[in-house]
Order: sequence, then C-alpha cells, then structure tokens
Amino acid sequence: MVTADSKYIKNINRSKIIEQIVNNKEISRADISKKTYINKVTVSSQVSELLNDELLIEKKTETANVGRNPILLSINKSAGYSIGVEIDFNKMVFIVTNLVGELINNIQVNIDNTFFDNIISKLYSNIDNLIKKLPSCKFGVIGISIGIHGVVNNNGDIIFSPSLNWKDIKLKQLLEEKYNVDVFIQNNNQFSVFAEKIFNYNSNKNILYLNITSGLGLGIIIDNKIYKGLNGFAGEIGHMIVDLNGRPCPCGNRGCLERYCSEKVVLDMLKKEYKNSEINSILENIKEPENNLVLKEFIDYLSLGLNNVINTFNSEIIIINSNIIRKFPYMLDELKNNLKSTMNNYKKIVLSDFGENSCAYGAAVNNIKSFLKIENISL
Repeated sequence: MVTADSKYIKNINRSKIIEQIVNNKEISRADISKKTYINKVTVSSQVSELLNDELLIEKKTETANVGRNPILLSINKSAGYSIGVEIDFNKMVFIVTNLVGELINNIQVNIDNTFFDNIISKLYSNIDNLIKKLPSCKFGVIGISIGIHGVVNNNGDIIFSPSLNWKDIKLKQLLEEKYNVDVFIQNNNQFSVFAEKIFNYNSNKNILYLNITSGLGLGIIIDNKIYKGLNGFAGEIGHMIVDLNGRPCPCGNRGCLERYCSEKVVLDMLKKEYKNSEINSILENIKEPENNLVLKEFIDYLSLGLNNVINTFNSEIIIINSNIIRKFPYMLDELKNNLKSTMNNYKKIVLSDFGENSCAYGAAVNNIKSFLKIENISL
C-alpha cells in the first residue's frame, strides 16, 4: 500500500530527477544520484518509469576509459509540444517548441481591430492550424500560455488591457474548454523576463525586463523568482505618474509614463511629423535622430522612469526591448549617461536578443516547466 507521505516523497524525487536531466541536457543515473543525494536504487526505479512513459530516452556513450561506459539520459524532446502566444493591439505572435524549448514554429498575425470576437477567432484558427502541423506524439500539446499587455490577476483573469480595451475577460476558461489542456494567462512582461532568465541570464538572480511596445511594462525577477505582487499586478510602470497635469491616459489618470515613451505614442507623434503611416519609413526618414524633439523627449522620460525603477529594485541587469532603440543604438548610451547618480546601482543595461519573440518564448517554456513539474529550468 502506498501512503500519502511515500507518494509525496516519490513525486518530489521524480521532480528532482527530471530537473537534473533537463538542466544538464544529458546525464547518467550515477551523476543524478550524486547531484540530488537520492540513492541509486531510487533513481534507477524512477528512471525506469520515466522511460516507460516515453518522457526520457537513453543512449550509450563510447569512451576509451576502462570499465562500463555510462548510459546517458535526456528528455525525449519530441514527446510533446508547447504553444506560447503574445497578444498585442496590432499583432499576435505564436511560438511552438518541443519539450526542451527548441523552436518548431513561429508565426506573426496582424490584427485589424481589437474586438474580442475578432481576436478570439484569429486565436482559435491559428492555434488549430499549428496543432494540425504537429506530428503525432505521446503527450501531444502539453499546454497553451498567453501573454497579455495589461493587468492579469493570479487566477489568469484579464482585469484590464488598455491597448486591447478589454475588461474582465476570462480567456483561460474558454481555451481550457476548447483544447482540454492546461492554459496559463499572464502579463506579457512576466513571460518575457522568464524567457530572458531561462535562455540568456540563468546565473543572474535579480533581473528587470523593460518592454517598450504599445505600452510600457516591467518584468521583475527577485532572487530567481518572478515577482507578481499581491494579485499579479506588479510591473505596470507605464502608469507611474511623471506629470501631475500631463497627458490623459486610458487608465483614468493623467501624466502616466507610457503617454510619453511607449513605442505606440512615439510612433504616432512621428507619423504626424513626417505625415507617413509606415513605421519603417518613418524611422528611415529621420536623418538626424539626435536632434529630433520627439526622440529627445522619449529618451528623457525613459531615463526618468528607469532611474526610479533602478533605485527601487537594485537589480543586477536591466534588459530593454525597444524597436526604436534597436534602430538607433546611440540611445542606449544616452540612457546610461543619464543614469550617473551615485544611487543608480546596477551591473549592466542591455537590449533584448529575443525582441518581439520574448513573451511567446517565455510562455512556451512556462508550459514545459509546469508539465515537467520542476522548480528550476535552464535551456
């Protein structure tokens, strides 16, 4: 008879074993035992079950050493697939990965209006098409995670999205009923900072991810954990007030930071200046960006907000995702030069390598972490 305590311990051991296999890519039973302090008999028993479940594969190594060659274990990466999505006011980004986070598919779909029925229809049709293209496998789609530009509570309910003009939307339940898989809905910046941590900055314990797109948001990792706040609302720095009598914001306040340095606001102002609706054409037409008043205001207000964030969190690394700064790299140096206070304590500020794919990547890896039931993951 298996007692509750023994089953609980078995599950803990299983998670520890899988975690070692994921994070080491390939590892022997003996090394798992050494790293986890789980006895070899227990490791062998658990591994046998995981092999029978087709979650693991093993391969023999060929070495010149005397004695038995170790058999290395790895995750059966084709045993299941994960879908990550980001929804913004003008586009949706979809990423499909295998069980070790390798890219299988990546598409971007433009959105012509933000009516919920329109977006849910596009969301369903694209998820359906992605699933149809996947090969048959043991576990199928292991989960769907979606990043939303806006406030999402810890239950996955969308409380308010200014860019989409959505309020009190229960998207999680709709997707779970349709696809019969685990579904996770979070703020896009929480998934983005997770992706950066897992793929690029795993050794850093304290990370800030500043996302400058339709709004302005912050993903926060403190002591290796995503910080969400009391109800999941943390990181909405776009609604930090920087001018008491400033520009009106859809949130109901005036003078919110994102009304001065979100990508959407900056590009809308540049469109008026250059009388052009094509973003790439606008940015190409700016011959002397250092002297452009719109871009100067963008950097000034961004420096102000970043100063406040750095002094609040004292993080090791600040990662910025901004197409504007990516187009005009001098801006990153200007930002750093504006942060010369003795109170601005940080190691480095960098541009995101993932760019517009960071949220969808983080969403996909979130499914993997949940499916494998592990605490720490490095890919």
